[in-house]
Amino acid sequence: MGLCTLPGRTKRAELLVASRIVAPLGDSFKEGPTHKFSCKWLFTTYSGLVYLQFYLWLVKDWSWSQLQWFWPGMICGSLALIHGFLLIVLGFVVGAYSESLLGIGVFLWLFANYWWMIGEFWELHIDLNSPKWLIPNSFFQNETEGPGIFYEKHIQETKIISLVALLWLAIVSLVLPFCFNDRDSVFIKNINQRAPPPRFQFWFRDWLEYEAFHVLSWSFKDTMWVYGSAAGYAIGFMITLTLTTDIIWILWRHSGQWVELFHYFTLFLWIFANGTWAIGELLIENPNDDEIPQSAYENYTFIPPESEYMNFFWGRNVAGYFFMFAAMNLIAFYTYWICCATIHPIPLEELGFDDSFAPIRTQAQVRNENESIQIQDYKHQPAPELELTII
Repeated sequence: MGLCTLPGRTKRAELLVASRIVAPLGDSFKEGPTHKFSCKWLFTTYSGLVYLQFYLWLVKDWSWSQLQWFWPGMICGSLALIHGFLLIVLGFVVGAYSESLLGIGVFLWLFANYWWMIGEFWELHIDLNSPKWLIPNSFFQNETEGPGIFYEKHIQETKIISLVALLWLAIVSLVLPFCFNDRDSVFIKNINQRAPPPRFQFWFRDWLEYEAFHVLSWSFKDTMWVYGSAAGYAIGFMITLTLTTDIIWILWRHSGQWVELFHYFTLFLWIFANGTWAIGELLIENPNDDEIPQSAYENYTFIPPESEYMNFFWGRNVAGYFFMFAAMNLIAFYTYWICCATIHPIPLEELGFDDSFAPIRTQAQVRNENESIQIQDYKHQPAPELELTII
């Protein structure tokens, strides 16, 4: 790890991609999983921990879009932020510094999103009968305008935090790789070892960098949303949707990517949920805000009753179904994996080594075990059982 010394980005990327073994071509959808499901995978591997945050944030977004699911949104959003902070710490502990820096940007982006949700939820659900610990000190200084002012304040603060997060993610994704290289980290090598090659290899050195660019596009999309720019949101939406589709295609056409493929299917539905929700809000709800009484927001439900105002909320309603389909995809995925799936492990000589349980160990443990990775050595070694052990 250290500063880059190679003369150019293109040459450096080509050398790094050529120096490692990537997932072979295949049909991951037909092949199925490469290892059995276990709670060990979900709670002690890097992929499993990232997916846990993914599930929490999906429930939080679904709850927020439907306005009335206050507690699921607050609980899952809070847990996702705590989880994100722990992932940042974990990255620093194991020496994956670029992943931690990316995680800081993701944390800021998610916190901005969470802060925005709090403003909307508090405006709709907090009153004088709510528990005192939920009510801000100045919330009811003016009983007729207090909640509205509270929401507008949160919107302005969300704009600032979202912009900071976007700039941070842009620096980490587009600038930092020019001058900083931690791709020799044991942790990052082992994650990338079973991943497919990235698109645009003249720019992206490995799969993690390509996924980081996808995160940047999603953050841009959300930032345009909070700033109320329908045109900007449309651009961000199309970029994010295109990248997601490309990632799904690459995962599908490479062996050993079954788990990742189904999660990106879920993400694809999630993007459409966000898109319909944002379009409805930016083009219908916001322009007609003066015509929509507060009671219409308070009485909105996932399966809306007959009301003259329900047409204003078609975006939220359609988004709710997309979120439901995304959740159903995950349920079907885990049901099949746990109950029915036939395991098709990829031979080590094809994959380099089996990294289903990505190593999460401290740098000290790596040194003590003399595990500086030499890819060719893994071709003749059994797959290590890699657990999360942090000291």
